[in-house]
Amino acid sequence: MSAAKSKNRSTRTLDVVHSGMVLLSDGKGHGKPARLILTKEVLTVQTAVSDDDAKSSGVVDTTDSSVRIVTVEKGKEGLGLSIKGGMSGGQAVPVVVSKVIPGLAAAQTGQLFVGDKILEVNGTTVNGLTHEEVVRLYLWGTDKLRSNAFELRTVDGRKSGIIHCEDAKALEQWVRHIEQHIEALNKKSIKMSNKYLHPSDHITYIGWVEERMPEGYFEDPKLKYEQRFLILKGSDLCVFETPPLNSEELDRCISLHKIYETVLRTALKPKDRRIHIFSIDSSQGTSHYFSVQSVQQLQHFESAYYNSVYKAVTSVQTRTFACSFEGRPAGFVLDFKQGFSLYDIPTKKYIWQYSFDELVSSSDDGKMRMEMIFRDPEKGRDAKETKEIECDQVLSIVYTLHAFYVTLMMGIDPEFLKASPLE
Repeated sequence: MSAAKSKNRSTRTLDVVHSGMVLLSDGKGHGKPARLILTKEVLTVQTAVSDDDAKSSGVVDTTDSSVRIVTVEKGKEGLGLSIKGGMSGGQAVPVVVSKVIPGLAAAQTGQLFVGDKILEVNGTTVNGLTHEEVVRLYLWGTDKLRSNAFELRTVDGRKSGIIHCEDAKALEQWVRHIEQHIEALNKKSIKMSNKYLHPSDHITYIGWVEERMPEGYFEDPKLKYEQRFLILKGSDLCVFETPPLNSEELDRCISLHKIYETVLRTALKPKDRRIHIFSIDSSQGTSHYFSVQSVQQLQHFESAYYNSVYKAVTSVQTRTFACSFEGRPAGFVLDFKQGFSLYDIPTKKYIWQYSFDELVSSSDDGKMRMEMIFRDPEKGRDAKETKEIECDQVLSIVYTLHAFYVTLMMGIDPEFLKASPLE
């Protein structure tokens, strides 16, 4: 979520979608009163201007050398600091900085040093907190939830603010309104972008997710998740670190997959407290474990994903894979209308062909070999034929075959079409 903070901003009443009083973390543990205003395109935080605000507008309060406020913007490697201390066995041990890693965020401020005593983190006092509780205060990507509060982050993910609501009902209202308007703005952005794209490259989904990273990715082991921005564009599934702002940046994703060579899994065993999760496995052998904020966001992505699979498969229609059959070079063909066929290169002829509904089962070794068992009506009611091919793109065949079958089922399932219209 992105937010704009304002000291004195006029807002047209007709544009206001939702507004109300909240508490904004102010460096004193409980927060200060603020007015949150959501319009059609902007979320504004209004706070009263005071002398203290004017004095503390910088990164560091230089008027008091004993107590200072330091803003550390989290980088990809984390904050770049370690701490010691905290409540232990009924004994209060001061929380102090035990390590500042050169070159990282904390060191770059030039204001944090080993031995500094930490009084507050993100507006919450550390008095009476255990070491683990203090660490959770300054880590993003963990699963500790604040009661009746939500976090606003800038688009680049470097700054955030904690908004405390009056109760759970107010929290639910704010989150719902914000999510709905983010979705509405995303649809507007998609519509505008598609005006300049070929129909085969149209964008069907954009949105933020968080990806669980492998062990060792973060220097701090308590950090687990990294923000990601997903785009479904034509037959491509694109993963970005930040949203692309122009057509050139659309080509700068950190992961790119053909959507018909991926599989979406939602029936997963959670790896932590997050429950709105899904994974994207690809024929390249990679797997992305993603988390979203709500079941609505998960359902929205799932619907968009299968719509994209349908459009991609019906657009590509046919895929051919180089392989060998009985020691001869061949081309294994998957055709959306015709089914399976094998083209023998030496004779330049198709030597066998089966429809999709004639496939009984298939298996593969995940490397080179794939075996398929087909019904053969021409040889008898229960007759079966086994075909084995060798191909260095076995996983691509398996994932593409899965996408073709999913598309066939979507095209004939009235309940699915009713729930997720194929646009």
